[in-house]
Amino acid sequence: MSKIKSHIFIISGIDGSGKSTIINELKKNLQQRGGRIYTPWLRYNHYSTRVVFALAKLLGFYGYDIQDGRRVASYHEFSRSRLISVLFIAATYIDTLLASLLKVHFPAYILRRIVICDRWVPDILVDIAVDTGKKQLGKDFVWKMFWGMVPTSAKAFVIMRERGEVLACREENRISRDFEIRFKLYEDLCTFGPVHTIDNCGAMDQAVRQVLEVAL
Repeated sequence: MSKIKSHIFIISGIDGSGKSTIINELKKNLQQRGGRIYTPWLRYNHYSTRVVFALAKLLGFYGYDIQDGRRVASYHEFSRSRLISVLFIAATYIDTLLASLLKVHFPAYILRRIVICDRWVPDILVDIAVDTGKKQLGKDFVWKMFWGMVPTSAKAFVIMRERGEVLACREENRISRDFEIRFKLYEDLCTFGPVHTIDNCGAMDQAVRQVLEVAL
């Protein structure tokens, strides 16, 4: 356990980037080293945001992409309303803070678990940007507000894969009207510290090795 540099790891990336496989392999490796592992999923923490979603639906800022008579993806057009955007960001912050205390800080610092976060603040920042119409990420007030939940000792990783491979492995990506901007926003994430970019365009074990080189 003394060789592990952090008790908190954040694995982020667009759907289809290979996060789940990398998390499973990282979990096995750290367990072999004596770590007690907890792997919460932290992308959607909808408590107070449910009220905002209900209001957005009522006002027509929330919809679904339909294919073959079924809902395949939801989309939010909160950028059409300054009020809805502000309420959404505020509610998301409150919900994320609560989830972070319960699912990250408590198990890491009280129960002494190694917490491998399946998504967290980086992915939530991407979701906020998409839903409020931002075309790029920047270290603005919203970024600093959310990133303040992440301990400085945490290790954050963004899993990147070639665009064509991501599209090929996930039908919802090929359908989603937000895919292109979302992929671009994850590329933006890779330009900011303290995020480590993991190249998952080759063999999976090579991507896992990149994570372990930072973790150990």
